[in-house]
Amino acid sequence: KQVGTWLGDGALGPVMVLYKKDGKYFIDSVFSGGGKNTNAYVAKSLPDGGLRLEEPDNGFGEYYILKKDGVLEGWGENGKYMALPPFRT
Repeated sequence: KQVGTWLGDGALGPVMVLYKKDGKYFIDSVFSGGGKNTNAYVAKSLPDGGLRLEEPDNGFGEYYILKKDGVLEGWGENGKYMALPPFRT
């Protein structure tokens, strides 16, 4: 089940598709050249209705926050490094 879609890093960035399959969350990063990366995430519900998505073997301390309004935020050790509005096709 598709949860959301975002356009990463401007026009040249990948399209990021978040979906849930068999109780797990995945993000496909689809590149304009045809390549695709898929990463699995562990999801934790947040008190404000959002979702925190973290890779199981996350050594870098980076994670995503999916806000209730559909904005996907990227967070790391230096704080928030991106905020992508939902992409409507």
